[in-house]
Amino acid sequence: MWTPVTASPFAPGQTSHIALHDPRWRRPVQPLGAGWELRRADPRCPLGRRLCGAGVEPAQLWQAAVGLSVLTPSPLTGGAWELFPILGRRERVPTWPLADELVRLAHDVGLPALASWARLLSAPRAPRRSSPRCLPLTPEIV
Repeated sequence: MWTPVTASPFAPGQTSHIALHDPRWRRPVQPLGAGWELRRADPRCPLGRRLCGAGVEPAQLWQAAVGLSVLTPSPLTGGAWELFPILGRRERVPTWPLADELVRLAHDVGLPALASWARLLSAPRAPRRSSPRCLPLTPEIV
């Protein structure tokens, strides 16, 4: 069962590229094992409506134990896998194997197998009621 993220390593007033990695903006879709979750923006949340409506929403792989976020390639990530934090900053890499290698070096954990979750991204999304944990849409976020 999903437990909402109540604490976040992300500070208020953060820049928009870092805010996209904040797990509080997303809802879990599927646990992936070894502490990883696949998360998607709630299309009824203000940020989710904006991202989903524009067709640019990257999915998120979230590893709570190390506070690591991986965004899937999208126009917002420059078509790359975006990792945060890697040595305190965001990194963009062009391939999944390179993302896995970088995560292993920086956090000593491996990414979940791509085949175990990629099919979930093409599945139709069920409508959800609005999440009470959605943050208000602010200029720092978008």
